Amino acid sequence: MGMTLYELDARLSAFEPEIDPETGEFLNAEEFEAIAMERQAKLEGLALKAKNLDALAKALKEEKKAIDERLKAAENRRDGVKRFLTDIMRGEKLETARCKIGWRHSTSVDIFDPDTFRAWAERERPDLLRVTVKTEPDKTAIGEALKAGEAITGAHMAENLLIQIK
Repeated sequence: MGMTLYELDARLSAFEPEIDPETGEFLNAEEFEAIAMERQAKLEGLALKAKNLDALAKALKEEKKAIDERLKAAENRRDGVKRFLTDIMRGEKLETARCKIGWRHSTSVDIFDPDTFRAWAERERPDLLRVTVKTEPDKTAIGEALKAGEAITGAHMAENLLIQIK
């Protein structure tokens, strides 16, 4: 079995060229090239593995999207059938050997006019309103300000090294 990339890098770092003092010829060039070629082959293998995993991830995302679409369509058809049964049966019970339709009562709050309700609640019952505030950094604006030379406490432009395998 060949060496690991770490071992190859260590060998290349520690490599001492043997030079013929009389001719200046590089005597162990083949050894250096063999180590460098083995390292390159391992790197290429890892890059190809990454490409294969990218292709697999893409295929899985596409399959997930197709399944999600089929799921949504099935749920929509199911909901339509249930609405139809509800409208037709209006609480009537049905029991056969293969299915049983029953009913339960429930209540829910229906805000049928949100603007009117909000205006009334702000005046009369503010305790019926829930206030949510979400504050987060605007990275686009911060980036523009930093690029313009502005100093911003707690933020800086980070250099990233992103690998591209094609």
